[in-house]
Amino acid sequence: MNALLSRLSGSLARLLGGPQRLEVEVGPDGPRGEITVPSAGDGVWQVVTRQGRPCLSPDDTSYYLYFALPEGFRRRAEPGLWVEVEYLGAGHGEFRLQYASTSGREPLGGLYEPAEQRWIPDGVGLRRFRRAVFPLPDFDPSRTQHSGASFRLEFRRELLVSRVAVSLSPPPDAAAFSAVAPLPELKKMPGRFYPINYLFVEITNACNFKCTWCPDEVMERRRGFMKKEKVFALLDEIAAKRSWLGPLYPVKLHQMGEPMLHPDLVEIVERAEGRGVPIELNTNCGLITQERIDGLYRAGLTNLILSYQTPDPGSFETRKAPRLVFDEYRDKVRLAVERKVALGARTHLEIDIMNTKPVEGQQIVSEDDQARAFLADWISFCQGLEKRHGLVPRSHDQDRIRSRQFLDQDENGSRYTLLEGVDLIWKRCHSWGNVIGGDGERATVPLVGAPTAGAQETYCPAPYDQFVVQWNGDVVSCCTDHEGHTKTANVFASSVEEVWRGDAVRRRKQDMLEGRLLDVCARCQGLK
Repeated sequence: MNALLSRLSGSLARLLGGPQRLEVEVGPDGPRGEITVPSAGDGVWQVVTRQGRPCLSPDDTSYYLYFALPEGFRRRAEPGLWVEVEYLGAGHGEFRLQYASTSGREPLGGLYEPAEQRWIPDGVGLRRFRRAVFPLPDFDPSRTQHSGASFRLEFRRELLVSRVAVSLSPPPDAAAFSAVAPLPELKKMPGRFYPINYLFVEITNACNFKCTWCPDEVMERRRGFMKKEKVFALLDEIAAKRSWLGPLYPVKLHQMGEPMLHPDLVEIVERAEGRGVPIELNTNCGLITQERIDGLYRAGLTNLILSYQTPDPGSFETRKAPRLVFDEYRDKVRLAVERKVALGARTHLEIDIMNTKPVEGQQIVSEDDQARAFLADWISFCQGLEKRHGLVPRSHDQDRIRSRQFLDQDENGSRYTLLEGVDLIWKRCHSWGNVIGGDGERATVPLVGAPTAGAQETYCPAPYDQFVVQWNGDVVSCCTDHEGHTKTANVFASSVEEVWRGDAVRRRKQDMLEGRLLDVCARCQGLK
């Protein structure tokens, strides 16, 4: 009866304003129906037959399937859309649907918003053709993606799609889709090319601090500085290849070490920013002077992370900073903020404080009253800057501050904006891949996000996302690999692109996916 009513309502809609439902079905020669499936860029598809049915699957160079709706139908989708995907799989949550949303959420203003996936909870583990339903209540008909697409399917394992339907109302059997799949952590496939998301160029691994939570003290790798000319060559290639380097994340001029020790730092930043390559620095703040900080601001530095970490004289002792007392150190951090305001620098500042609430035996900032007291001190300092430099005072809701739990946040930390372009953030302590811990040998707290000991899951996204160049040109697969055990190549002997597309990096991805872990990776994941 429901199906009959649906067909009757559909016929009436066609007579009055157009169809309520569109479909695309895959045939031996490709998709056929009212929905277009463009094949270009990162969404090139091929037809494969599985269990006697033709399916669309991205080719070896792609990792999306895009779907474009007729403009007339799209414009009628103001109340939202429902998308049904028929695919071959062993469960649900094997892929994501991303669409243009009215939410406006960052990083791309809701253009690639992940949709909720609803499914029928039966037969999980059996490989068969299944349906998944995705409600898009905040669908934005005015924006499209690649080649005019209204949504796309993103995958990390094999994706085989036989049919897709889009309707202006729920499907007749929507009530049967009673379970909501958790948003999957999509695993990247080693045979495909992915852009670099996090690019580190370690200009030096020397450091003026010996913080107890950092592996600097146990690092056996030789200390040195990357020559200015080598850094320039890397930056020039990066500037020329932004199209395949992924989102415009800043290039990080650090892995280990303190970048302000490099004698040519300002010139390096000028070179990069002048070629459209944004730069991020992470500094322990011990070498900040007005001359140095002004030089970086004038060079156009994009992001500066002020690794404050320890907010009082007692905890500051853990940083083992020679010939530097806490009050002098605090004034260096404040100088960086004051000079940004005085110069009107565009540089975004992030003041990091160590949240040790989830860590046993560590007492840096472990209670919310500590966090609030530290915040109050910084608010007072910034209010003084506002008055001194004639800025419009920023409002601070004290009731909301008192009620907020700053330390009960995820691994991304808890952020509070002090001034425009100046954020204070409490970040959870981690253990550098289980290298540093209470016994000096093995960490007592796993790296944030790592599986627990004995876990069978060995996948890590680092080899797919990160490109880390150490000061001597060695390329490693992870920013926490302070010794360089995951080395795949040397970038001084080739190019960034050759290394990233090369066999050594591909094999490292395959090994990670199939559980063949290096010792350093096994330790990080709590498996050793």
